Amino acid sequence: MNEKRGLLAGIAAIIVYNFLQYLGHDVWLLRDYHATAGIWRMREQIPVSMLLLGSSIYGALFTRFFIKFYEGSGLLDGVRFGTYATWLVALPQVLTMYAILPVGQPLAAKWLGLAFVENLALGVLVAAIYGTSAERRDAIPAKAAGA
Repeated sequence: MNEKRGLLAGIAAIIVYNFLQYLGHDVWLLRDYHATAGIWRMREQIPVSMLLLGSSIYGALFTRFFIKFYEGSGLLDGVRFGTYATWLVALPQVLTMYAILPVGQPLAAKWLGLAFVENLALGVLVAAIYGTSAERRDAIPAKAAGA
């Protein structure tokens, strides 16, 4: 594992994920949330620090797990991992939220779409920072020498 690239990828993932969460929920879905205002906390009651902490943990763990399962395929690994993360985390979460909250299918579909875009973006970002073609070429002889 290239620790420097891993740390840089993790920091970038945290920043980008927090930004995408803001764009998705505070800009794109704002009208949907206003239309269902009765089920949400008032804006001033939302503990923003908890939102930032949760998003930061997600970005950091996304990066850590990506690195753990990195196969050396570059951006394709990022797309693959982003898709898997959506299936593993977002799909069950969206289905659960749809089942317990009185929201319509359009909002649930937007949540899933947003999560897919976020996870693909994170996957491609982390792959671009962590896995370069030069690193893959260097890693192949190292693995062969250790065998």
